[in-house]
This record gives sequence, C-alpha cells and structure tokens, in this order.
Amino acid sequence: MPTLEATLILKLDGLDLAGTPIVARLFVDDVQTLDQNKPDGGGFVALGSLPTVQALLVRTLDEPVTVRLDGQSDAGIVIGPAGFIFVFGGTIDAGATTNLKVQNASGFATPIQVMTGGTGT
Repeated sequence: MPTLEATLILKLDGLDLAGTPIVARLFVDDVQTLDQNKPDGGGFVALGSLPTVQALLVRTLDEPVTVRLDGQSDAGIVIGPAGFIFVFGGTIDAGATTNLKVQNASGFATPIQVMTGGTGT
C-alpha cells in the first residue's frame, strides 16, 4: 500500500503563517503520475483512471488550464501559469471518466503534471 506524505508551508512576507507547516500522511491503494505536453484545444479530456481520488496535484507550467473535478460540468477551476491545485485527504469520486478533466484553451501547448492517489483500480 503506497504512502503519500505532504508538507505544506505557507509564508507571508517570508514568515511562516500560523498553523504551518502542515505535515500529513495518506495511505492509498494506487498512485498515478502523468507528465505531458497538453496541446491547445480538444475540449476537456479525462486524466487518470482511479475511481476514487484522495490526493491530487495538477500543475501547469507555462499556460493557464481549466480543471473540472468530481463530475463538474460548469466553467471549472482555472489554474494560471505556474499554478497548481492540491487536494490531500479529500474524496473525488465521480468515477474514473469524470473525476478529473483538464482543458487547455490558451492558444499554446503547455506542460502539465498530474498526480492522483486513491482507491480502486
């Protein structure tokens, strides 16, 4: 059983914010990673195949991308260049084809990094 560990440090003007660092450990059945150059266009594309996602990292490097989670069908969450979404200890369970979808409509290809950890394969 894979073990994911996360340490989150948030700083304001160089000083740790109250309550950080946060250190957490999560036991999951499976971990999937994806590094790809996401082309422009093509609509929302499902990424990953875990039916239940408990840990998620989606990071875009150069261009904004839009993320939909847990069967979301509205506008989604836009991540700006060099931005990321991080969920640790959550439940994203809409099913393997709808729990994570990403769209790049920036006009340019962009590298993205995705990590999912969860249950069911």
